[in-house]
Amino acid sequence: MNDIAYIYLKDVAEINFILSTAKPNEEEALQWITASHLLPENRIIPNFDIKPGVKDTVNKVCKNDILIKRISPIYVNYIDVNYEDVYAYNNLIIIRPNSAIDSKYLACIINQQIEKLSVRTSVGAVIPSLGKNELGALKVPNLSGKEQKKIGALWYLGMEKKKCFERFAELQNIKDSYVLSKYIAEKTGGN
Repeated sequence: MNDIAYIYLKDVAEINFILSTAKPNEEEALQWITASHLLPENRIIPNFDIKPGVKDTVNKVCKNDILIKRISPIYVNYIDVNYEDVYAYNNLIIIRPNSAIDSKYLACIINQQIEKLSVRTSVGAVIPSLGKNELGALKVPNLSGKEQKKIGALWYLGMEKKKCFERFAELQNIKDSYVLSKYIAEKTGGN
């Protein structure tokens, strides 16, 4: 069996804790992703909050970023699109992988370990949360780039597949309801 080398998260990604962002006296209205927009299975509610604030590269949400709730983190959200001027709001963490690691692979690894890490680092706290030092010290298996891409793609495509099946089930229910309503209307004369 091969000995696997590990690297620390802080060595392969920029970790930004977003603690306060909106500025009420600013004139420019910006779009903000909040913790309530982040859902499991890499789902993000798209109608972002509009609040005044200052554009900042630290809290700007970019493609390939990994977003985590700082309080009660149990999953990650991988950003797979280019948002136009969208910013992370209070109590979110942006992890921005560098070129030394595949971003989807890193999201997969963090997603597997995030809940345990938050519980382990919140000993004595009422609500689990993450600290920058603990998150930065997260050990990531240092696999080859090829292996990282495979694992990252499997993780990402698995979630996308699940979303497709769920959407298909929703559409099937809509179709079945329509067919049933039409049948009942035909049999009852539309009453």
